[in-house]
Amino acid sequence: MTEFTRSIDIPIKMLTPVWTGDASRRANGLKMSGIIGGLRHNFEMLVRKHGGQTCNVTGDPDQRCNYEKNQNICPACSVFGCTGLQRSFRLGLDLKPVSFTAPLEDKTNPNRQHDGTKYNHPVAITKWLAMSSGYPGEMRITDEQALTFMNTIKPVWPQDINGEIKFSIVPLNNFLKEKEIRLIPLLHYLLGFMASYTGLGAKVNQGWGVFCLDKNENTESLHEKGTTELAKLIEVLNFAERGGNEGLPDARDVFAATWTLSKKNPGFKWPNKIIPRDKPYLCTGFAMAYRLRRYMKFYENDNASKKLFVLPTGLSWDTDWRNLGSALSGKWSRATWKETLPFIRALFGRDDLEDHTKTAGLTGVSHLYKKNGAWQVRLFGRLPPRYCYRAWDCNRDTSVWLDWNADIVRNGIIDRFEDLLTTQEMWEKGDVYTLKTGGDL
Repeated sequence: MTEFTRSIDIPIKMLTPVWTGDASRRANGLKMSGIIGGLRHNFEMLVRKHGGQTCNVTGDPDQRCNYEKNQNICPACSVFGCTGLQRSFRLGLDLKPVSFTAPLEDKTNPNRQHDGTKYNHPVAITKWLAMSSGYPGEMRITDEQALTFMNTIKPVWPQDINGEIKFSIVPLNNFLKEKEIRLIPLLHYLLGFMASYTGLGAKVNQGWGVFCLDKNENTESLHEKGTTELAKLIEVLNFAERGGNEGLPDARDVFAATWTLSKKNPGFKWPNKIIPRDKPYLCTGFAMAYRLRRYMKFYENDNASKKLFVLPTGLSWDTDWRNLGSALSGKWSRATWKETLPFIRALFGRDDLEDHTKTAGLTGVSHLYKKNGAWQVRLFGRLPPRYCYRAWDCNRDTSVWLDWNADIVRNGIIDRFEDLLTTQEMWEKGDVYTLKTGGDL
């Protein structure tokens, strides 16, 4: 076999279970389409990072590649296929459905009224998980309904209890071979990027799918070869964008901050919850992200003399953001924190069913995971220089574009997350912390 056609196994280690939901967003086993979709999404980001363009697979039909009608296809479609061209590889994964441990409620940070005052009512984490996972109803479900629903959810986990798995790749078509593009280095580079910044499968922002590569003396060389092959692929195809790439995710905008938790108190503070030996994880990512969301939403309310983001003299981009929040009416009119709400909606997403403005958040938090004998947690996301925000009271077909300094926003989120970790004695200043930005490995 030549280097263009040989099969290969890439060893990886799963750190948290993988979510591959079905049409109803419920996880009940491995759905390979969920894995492939995530791989393509991340590959498209890398193409844009390296100066290339892709078609818009979520756009109108004329914005997508169609090999039957036009053989000038984008780099992503050359690897992952499109109408008239099969995917360049077959993927094999040995994963089995597993149940997971989830807390019922979070008493550490109590809920708030709209005026910012606390009241003694814990957040029902299981309900939030059920709703985000596809429960066919509203938040007014009962505890029993939430538990019943969660018990039917089964993400996937390797057969090996240590999380080890082989990412088996079998090349399929001759398109890349004819262009003299090597597939294996491309996928090595892609997996290296995903291991550092995102994860496998769906609902990565809720903590699922975190993994690491089995690093050896060849890993860095393979990543370097992958960047070379990607640059070559972009140049050889010379694809002209269809529909524009403005606003589409770009790997240059990503970041990942990782904390190794304190050995003195390496767990998550949920009463009576012990991490099972045979399931080295708790479903913590969603809850930790929600804690961070509440902390940031009420930050200026609780710290009257401080701003959510510290801006150097001469910068005033947050004025436009705050104007959207201050103009909110109705139930928001008495909210002392409403000026910061646009930031919170952008960073953590929103799901207002009444005005049909469901949007995904730009940031996420991993479940707690164990790596090299220590518990870790990762805060990650994508912060573009411009953000398309749909205001509460504007026409749904009207886009509102806002600017911000992504570095300042990123550092502000990290600072607030460190606040949470230190006050809960999960991390101490000076303990291990790493930050990666810009898609660099």
